[in-house]
Amino acid sequence: MIDGKGYLLTNAHVLKGSSAVVANAQGQEFKTSIVYVDHMKDLAVLKITDSDYEPVKTLPYDLKSTSVSLGADVFTLGYPRNDITYNKGYLSALSGFDGDTSTVQISLLANPGNSGGPVFNKYGDIIGILSTREANAQGVTFAIKSKEIVQSLEDWNDKDTSAIRASALRSSHNLKGITRENQLLSLQQYVYNVKAY
Repeated sequence: MIDGKGYLLTNAHVLKGSSAVVANAQGQEFKTSIVYVDHMKDLAVLKITDSDYEPVKTLPYDLKSTSVSLGADVFTLGYPRNDITYNKGYLSALSGFDGDTSTVQISLLANPGNSGGPVFNKYGDIIGILSTREANAQGVTFAIKSKEIVQSLEDWNDKDTSAIRASALRSSHNLKGITRENQLLSLQQYVYNVKAY
């Protein structure tokens, strides 16, 4: 989730058609519409359109567009299966596949269902989203850098007056100083399972 009004970020390649249903960690499903797609950066924004959705006032994290350090601990939450799944790893290269500077390489076991999931730093802020993995290597995963996400959202704002100013871009909250278990308890309610059709 990048805005409490029901805006969600995922990979463009996750979407198959014109819409998707998303489910929260409790399994409650919501209808969405696709409001923005950036095929070049492989990013897309969904908006929950279901009347059952209750907006959230603040998010406990932000999109950290600052640089990250080699060896930094990271963790993910995602849906390689129907239950939310936690995984942890570290930043193993500051660029992605074949020197791609819009992504970073993470040493982390990821499954196809992890695409579009957030990558958090140790403070619980989003430093990227998982996008691809190296098919011929175990535990080599790539994530789109948060600064690329921020740039894509800013481009959307420049082109479309109805675009949202994502609250994750201006949040000052983070989960620094609390245990990982408590970070996960707080974060999992903002990570949704995208079911495209």
